[in-house]
Amino acid sequence: METVLSEVAKDAIWGDIALAAPKREADVEQWLVLPLLRALDYRDADIRAKAPVFFQEGRQGRPHEADYAIYYGAVHTRDYSLVVVEAKKPSEALGPGLKQAESYAFNLRAPFLLLTNGVTLEIWQLQQTRESVKAFEASVAALATHRGRIEELISREAAAQHCRQLDLKPLPQASGIFAAYEQAELARSANEGISRTTKGLEIEAPALAIRSQLNGGALIHAPSGFGKSTLVADLRRAALLERASDPERPLAIEIPMPDLDASGQSVVEFAHERVRAHAPAATREAFLTALRDQGAVFLCDAFDRALSSRRAAIEADLRNLRRDYPKVELLVFDRSPVGERLGLPNWELLKLDYQQQVELTDRLAPSSHISARYSLPKLLENLAEHPLLLTLMAAHYAKTGEYPRRLGELFESWIETLLERSTRAVSDFEILRAALTAVAVATADGPISPARALSALATAGHAQADLDRLATLGAVVATRLVEVRHEALADYLRAGAFFEELTGDPVQKAGALRIEPGSMFPAFLIEGATSPPVQRAIWRRLSVTSFTSYADALRYRGDLSRDFQTGSEVEQSRLFAEDLLLGFAEPLEGFFAPLAPILTRELAGEAAPFIAVQGTLVNEGSGFIYSFAPPSADDARVTVGFPGGGHHYQDLARTGIRADGGRLLGFARLIKEIRGLIKRRWLIGGTEFANERLIARLHFLQKAYEFPLVGVDGFDEIETMLEPHREQFAGNDFGSETAFYVAELFDDIAQLRAASRISVDRWWVQYSPFSLDEPENAKRLAAEYWTRAQRLYAEIAEHSFPRLREELAQYCALPLRYEVRLRISKHHIASWYYRWLPVATWPEAGADVEISEEPISVRDEGFREQAQAAFARLGRPGIAALSSGMSGVPDFSGYDWKGLFDGETPPFRLAFEMLKHDLDRLVERATTRDGAAETPLFLD
Repeated sequence: METVLSEVAKDAIWGDIALAAPKREADVEQWLVLPLLRALDYRDADIRAKAPVFFQEGRQGRPHEADYAIYYGAVHTRDYSLVVVEAKKPSEALGPGLKQAESYAFNLRAPFLLLTNGVTLEIWQLQQTRESVKAFEASVAALATHRGRIEELISREAAAQHCRQLDLKPLPQASGIFAAYEQAELARSANEGISRTTKGLEIEAPALAIRSQLNGGALIHAPSGFGKSTLVADLRRAALLERASDPERPLAIEIPMPDLDASGQSVVEFAHERVRAHAPAATREAFLTALRDQGAVFLCDAFDRALSSRRAAIEADLRNLRRDYPKVELLVFDRSPVGERLGLPNWELLKLDYQQQVELTDRLAPSSHISARYSLPKLLENLAEHPLLLTLMAAHYAKTGEYPRRLGELFESWIETLLERSTRAVSDFEILRAALTAVAVATADGPISPARALSALATAGHAQADLDRLATLGAVVATRLVEVRHEALADYLRAGAFFEELTGDPVQKAGALRIEPGSMFPAFLIEGATSPPVQRAIWRRLSVTSFTSYADALRYRGDLSRDFQTGSEVEQSRLFAEDLLLGFAEPLEGFFAPLAPILTRELAGEAAPFIAVQGTLVNEGSGFIYSFAPPSADDARVTVGFPGGGHHYQDLARTGIRADGGRLLGFARLIKEIRGLIKRRWLIGGTEFANERLIARLHFLQKAYEFPLVGVDGFDEIETMLEPHREQFAGNDFGSETAFYVAELFDDIAQLRAASRISVDRWWVQYSPFSLDEPENAKRLAAEYWTRAQRLYAEIAEHSFPRLREELAQYCALPLRYEVRLRISKHHIASWYYRWLPVATWPEAGADVEISEEPISVRDEGFREQAQAAFARLGRPGIAALSSGMSGVPDFSGYDWKGLFDGETPPFRLAFEMLKHDLDRLVERATTRDGAAETPLFLD
């Protein structure tokens, strides 16, 4: 136990202070501040360096820091603060820093402020009037002569007494035979816990509130790494703080069950020894009396790690403890629900919810702007629910500024924790790991019966007891069915097994893999591939799975740079160009096949069965210059050399592209080109799409080229006028991105004729005029606008993106019913508010429109819950697309919101905006670079 310095030691410190000659701020702290605090009877447990100071509730970025905050004991909260210390360099004046230092003291509720630059020392004191006045000032060289005054002001007990006189805070006197034990326990209790939730409790509660609902005891269970030990520390600290304010509250005693097991003692004997180690006056009789009269909180951690030979005896001892000392609160922590054997209710410690994730991430990786949790890659979001994995990820983020790109590192740490590698022989750990892998492989199609699990283990050469051991460790769930604790962990082990057993043709082997949408299996496969042929085989497989799986895998692909940097410069260029072409062509055919002819024609300059690439590495491999072209006479897909005509240059160093980054560059180029098709409306749709695009292009020709199209709607007349210009290209006037071949208008007319149309449908004309005098027209137009926009969007998704549509959030949400509120001025519709809910069928889709000044929002109380319930009832994803807004009501003049003329109707324009947002949601899952880079790849 830390003791107060003797008077001789204090005299020495006062003498040394006068001789100190600090030159830096650090010298002021080490040679003056800390010795002075010791001389004033403050203990190490009282002193906190770089104490955080928050000026607003909630998260407001990185906190300010006081150089030192001094407390009355190891409880470092505002209820126990005494002094704030601000140290400056000797060259700095004290005056400019006073206001900030006072704000720190006020925020921490400390009644004293000690301000010094090593030359002068000032003490400011809070008065009864709650004003702070300068109570002392002297040169540091003369401090020893003012020792009595300084001790009278801010020695430990003097400062505490001043608090009591002000009635500022409780500051109970440390008394009683258990005080030394409690102070020692608080000193080792860093407040690192976060509020956790247990299944069955009504609230997401801090530790003290959890205890209040457990009614004398519970068994709290959760898998390894879920933060049970952290919660134990949080509960212990909460109970100690509770007792510090009220000495009649129960003691808090942590009992690590493996230590209890090794001691051979009873629970009471072990607990007494823990207390008496710090408080020798706490005799056995005094301790038992406290258990009977005041009770205690026994926190029994790691119950599952007690030896099986002693388990029954320990369980009996705990039951007797509850019987003999009814005021004892018994909280037991285990991996599995065994509370009924102890006569305790079972509570499950749940995964971290989003707010808990933010709180933990902010603590481990504080950011000066927004929470690091917001930048978590989509693929890692489901892992963030697991406290151990989020801790590992946040620690990596705090160190590097980005989340890990090597998933294997996280999962190896997870496996080592689950299987307790640190306490096992190497051989035993490897046996358990292999057994867990066997269970993962056997459960690839879903959970299996215990009999099948035992059979799979036997086939892999494992003993039946290994299944019991894995279940005890919490690595597998073995009840009526058997499965690995977390599917992501199972996927990691399955990927490892795939590579261990890989022989023969990798394309055939990869093609036979079962890949579930949304799983992490693709990322593990691509990270584990150790050669270009194997990686290419896996990419081919992923290009016919899901876009999200492909995009996720890009971030985590294994680094094969060395394989791409062997051979001559020509060979290196060929390998890079091949990978670029595969990164472009495979996902084009896999996910955007209907658009492939359009895109190939545009890039190659002619209709071609496939596209080729010509290019070469330049600037010693730091850049790549290339162009797309039609296939050559010998059907070569890749040609090494400087491209002629139009070409692209990529600065590989600046954008962080590795030597094996051709596939990433090809994928990025594909996304840019797809975005270009969306901007130019070079997509495929149904009848309404053809009508809307034809209208837009006719308007554009009329405006840009003065075509005499006013009042011309019949297809025969339109074709007669356009025939002389059929092979011409139009667009890029008026600053818009409109660009098209006139021949495409003939294609749209042919599609409309096939649907028995004979003329352009200018559907909005029937709703004119749009004025306050015709409110029903305005309401009908608004309803038509929202109905047509979603139907147009659906047509585009179904015809242009059939492989992608089930991954587009807005498409998954369709059909929708909008709620729209119009605000109408005297002569035109000024603005509208809108939001929507999903409905079951298209006949129910549309909009309910009213004229009102009241805004509406998805943030209205209960609306999001209503939407979630609607999606759940319909069994439909798409909640990510839920939105609301307010905007000016668009007109039908052909101008967009930027004032550029494209000739489009507002619903047509909105449908493409929805599509762009959906595609952006998908693309943001993919990485934009391989390493540190100045410029990302995915630029519009």
